[in-house]
Amino acid sequence: MHIIVAVENATSLPIRFAVDECGLPAAVSALVRLPIKVSPADATPAQPTGVPVAFRDFVLAKAFGPGGAALTAPIRIQARATKCADLPQGYVVEAGGAAEVGADLPLRLASDLGLPAGPVTYEVTADYSIVLVGATGTEAPIAAAKQPSSVHVAAEGSLSVIGSAPALVAAEAAIETLLANNEFAKWLEGAPSESWSSANVLLVSSPTGEGIVPKGTSWEIDLFRERGVPRSWAIGFVDPATGSVRSISYCNAPCDR
Repeated sequence: MHIIVAVENATSLPIRFAVDECGLPAAVSALVRLPIKVSPADATPAQPTGVPVAFRDFVLAKAFGPGGAALTAPIRIQARATKCADLPQGYVVEAGGAAEVGADLPLRLASDLGLPAGPVTYEVTADYSIVLVGATGTEAPIAAAKQPSSVHVAAEGSLSVIGSAPALVAAEAAIETLLANNEFAKWLEGAPSESWSSANVLLVSSPTGEGIVPKGTSWEIDLFRERGVPRSWAIGFVDPATGSVRSISYCNAPCDR
């Protein structure tokens, strides 16, 4: 989606806006909540017990999402300038003036995965400071006018995505699929919950596949064991469209990766 990022200086003094490396005077991003829990209507009658249910509950309660955020936190899709503007990092907008830069907000979770239809929250933030000019024409100390050295403003809104992108398999369903894999289930039986140190659940995408990451978009589910035992881990990748296991990699003790 193409957007215009514009700021207007409605004050009687010049304002210096903090711009990014391509000249956007404000940051625009879409906040998308991924499906984490399976809805009651989609839940399977057979529920795991023992170690499998402990693993599922541990991951849903303790796992981190992208950037170390909580698993339930929305992911942020950032707008990028369509063409880098030749604006200095401290771009000054004179009193009564305005600045605008064209940008693109990709309404996609990945190159091969669009956003499901429905409402999406967007956020706009900007940082600026008042420019004070002294009698000699040079900038005066900001404290002289008792103005804050910098101001952060933010606003939210909502837009509607219209289309037929396939619904994502919930993270919980991806975990259940991983538990149904005999190889993973056997590995997990030898990994008591007391040794589990951390977990991650991420929606990752690789255009060509790299290392253990398969080509395309996947739910990545990680479990690390480091509590009272030599380090080991298992990392599984599940197709978010079909819910099938794409690959599982292990690093067994002693693991130095």
